Amino acid sequence: MASRRRAPLAPYLRAVAERSRELPFSYLPGGLDARLYLDDVYCAPTFREVSRTLAIAPEGTVSAAGSESQLGARKPEKAFAAGRSSGSSVTREVYLHEALYRSGQVAIIGAMGTGKSMVAQRITSNLAAGRGQSEYGLPPNTVPIMVRLGDVPARPEATMETVALDAAARQVPEADRQSTRSALAAEWQAGRVILILDAVDEYPGRLGWIRAELTNLRAASVRTVLTSRPAAYEQSGIHGSDIAMADLAESESRLGYIRRWASALAQLPDLECPDPVGFANNLEARLLDQPLVRELAGNRLLLSLLIVLTLQDRSLDLGTVRSRAWLLRDYLNQVAKWEAGKGRSEPGLYGIKTLLDVLGVAGFLVHLAATSASTGGDTGQAVSFWTVRDVVAGWPGCPEQPSKSAAAEAILEFWLRTGFIFKDGDANGTLRFRHLAFQYLAAAIGWGLLEASYLRNLPRNPLQAERWGTVRELFEELRQPDVEFKQV
Repeated sequence: MASRRRAPLAPYLRAVAERSRELPFSYLPGGLDARLYLDDVYCAPTFREVSRTLAIAPEGTVSAAGSESQLGARKPEKAFAAGRSSGSSVTREVYLHEALYRSGQVAIIGAMGTGKSMVAQRITSNLAAGRGQSEYGLPPNTVPIMVRLGDVPARPEATMETVALDAAARQVPEADRQSTRSALAAEWQAGRVILILDAVDEYPGRLGWIRAELTNLRAASVRTVLTSRPAAYEQSGIHGSDIAMADLAESESRLGYIRRWASALAQLPDLECPDPVGFANNLEARLLDQPLVRELAGNRLLLSLLIVLTLQDRSLDLGTVRSRAWLLRDYLNQVAKWEAGKGRSEPGLYGIKTLLDVLGVAGFLVHLAATSASTGGDTGQAVSFWTVRDVVAGWPGCPEQPSKSAAAEAILEFWLRTGFIFKDGDANGTLRFRHLAFQYLAAAIGWGLLEASYLRNLPRNPLQAERWGTVRELFEELRQPDVEFKQV
């Protein structure tokens, strides 16, 4: 019976299983990550239960659950700190399967770069492969539908069910879409779907719509898992079973993470690592001597970048790492040199600093568009590749050869080839960043390059203003005298 019921879903489950093998974001330059898979680098994160001390929903306090290691006392949350909400307290260590088994709605809360999207993708992958019961104690044949909310247009007239089913149907060839959608709708009505909503904080529409739809889903007994950064989650008014992502504070957890990434990267021809275990032990020992870098390395994204940087340059002096912004920008600097060295650009014509400055202008414009408020709401807008090109061409720092417009387009195309930005498939070529961390950093670089008139257009909406607060923090870090830009 169960196998007959799932037969129409076979194309969908195969497509989801295949796509969920890939890394959710481009961490590495020029498409290197196309040869890395989630299984290669995934380390089961630690979760801690969150108990709210401020009521954010009519039902009041929430319960919660999560997975494996400790979230120690932290400073007030910053963009890449451990994901801990103000107005909440972390209580006990919990496991992901416990949260999914106990609660109909689970919220995975963490700061940027803590690995929330990887967890969401891992859940999707396990469920698509039929491992929902063995991994999480879920009913057999639970069907996953994963929706990346940053990719969903604001559709306040639609229901979450419609949005989810439409997104799921797009995973299969057009000839299979109608039958897949119908089969998924039947599973939805039967209560056999788990909806995974990734990056609530990146949704371009009004968060009130998500809150209302989650209330409806709870009433309909549809299981949901959502991920979000703390500030957006608190301001959304959503409530559920909250679990916080812990950082890699413990040496053992961090060492295991380094070994896994080094072993995976050692398989790539562009990065040599004949002894991943020895490399990991050496890097961990060096981190123990550098308290600031060790704190930064608690963030999974930053540690991944640090691993790649040290593989490229074994003599990298960790004592020169001064901030999150330094690490992110030095990584982009290395990527630019790497890609230029492969003949993918003419570095002598533009220079690495100009390449990064142009990315900064693009990042500022993309971030400004994404956080712009429409009348009476917080709906983000989009910006096209051609709009960014024209602004870059009008920027005083844009190269004049062969022409400003041609130079601007060539530099943006360079960054498209690296994989850090991409164009959506629409007619306007909407420009997007692969990972929000690099959008924030690029916006911080652009902050000091564009005219004051752009700053006057910054959003006043509290949630969007918080996103610009993060950009401002990174901008201030970039201005530190000991974070001088390293020219080629």
